[in-house]
Amino acid sequence: MGFSRHKTTALHPPLKVFSLLSIFPQKVLQAQIFMGMTRCGRFLMTYSMNLQPTEDEWFDCVYRYVLHWWLFPADGLAREIGRIPLFGNAIISAPLTIYICQWPKFDDKVLVYGIMYVFF
Repeated sequence: MGFSRHKTTALHPPLKVFSLLSIFPQKVLQAQIFMGMTRCGRFLMTYSMNLQPTEDEWFDCVYRYVLHWWLFPADGLAREIGRIPLFGNAIISAPLTIYICQWPKFDDKVLVYGIMYVFF
């Protein structure tokens, strides 16, 4: 059986390694969760979560999430270019695990969803 061997460097360009410390300001790294890059490689995504008090009789506080879009620089610091609140005014009473997906053929669409894991 003959298998041809191809150099992977011929198929894929070499990857460049970046440290999050060299891309984001320290305050961002302390306050936001890094999700990754978009498939096109132009943008980085993070999210932030904060606890807000509420007047609701059942919940003392609710969790609020915000998705942050960052322009990915070839060198230098990332620049935030947008943010969007996630999940509207939903009452989120426990932390969520956040996931993000992109459509295979559409770079202009993302799906963000959260799952609440409750253990008894």
